Amino acid sequence: MPENSSDFRLRTVLELYEADLDTPSVINGELSRWFNRWSNVAKKDRPTTALAALDVCSMTDLKNIMIMLRILATLPVTTATAERSFSTLKRLKTYLRSTMGEQRLSGLALMAVHREQAANINVQHVIDDMATRRRRINLALV
Repeated sequence: MPENSSDFRLRTVLELYEADLDTPSVINGELSRWFNRWSNVAKKDRPTTALAALDVCSMTDLKNIMIMLRILATLPVTTATAERSFSTLKRLKTYLRSTMGEQRLSGLALMAVHREQAANINVQHVIDDMATRRRRINLALV
């Protein structure tokens, strides 16, 4: 079994995701088998990521470990991507652009976040496409 501080963290995580486990009552046995399996393996040969551990985990023997590894592999490590999106949106949606439509705002936000792909956009094609669309300007009010 793991050391005391690791054991406490592991128990906390297991309690948090207990409802997601297949059979929570056998998790202690599975953990013992998992740690025993890797105790005789050299440290350099052990999996270092959740995805690597998923590749070597047996679904038939260690169902709950497999479920926990899947959860671990899908959880985001940071919130940087979401925060970057919101700060980009804050820069784009200024007072002058507050009447911008949702589709256009989403397109601008995607272009700002994915700048490397936006560099490959054919500007002439976009101009030609916009020129063929009908604008909603009512000249009678001008």
